Amino acid sequence: MIKGMKIHVAVSKEGVPLSIEISAANDHDSLYFIDLIDEISLKGEKGRPRTRPDEVNADPAYDSDEIPQGERYKVKYSC
Repeated sequence: MIKGMKIHVAVSKEGVPLSIEISAANDHDSLYFIDLIDEISLKGEKGRPRTRPDEVNADPAYDSDEIPQGERYKVKYSC
């Protein structure tokens, strides 16, 4: 039984929503990080849309060994 929910939103530098995930309140935030970032589609000048941002600034609640660091995701955790 779910007794609450969390809304996870990835936004651009300008605050424009890029992807949204909804979870149960008692699930750890890091479980939704990869899906949230993988849903992003960034329009470029030509060609197919990019699917990965150059950098991700995330809340420390998303910090986990489950999230791969390095080539795929360049993550910075803000205070």
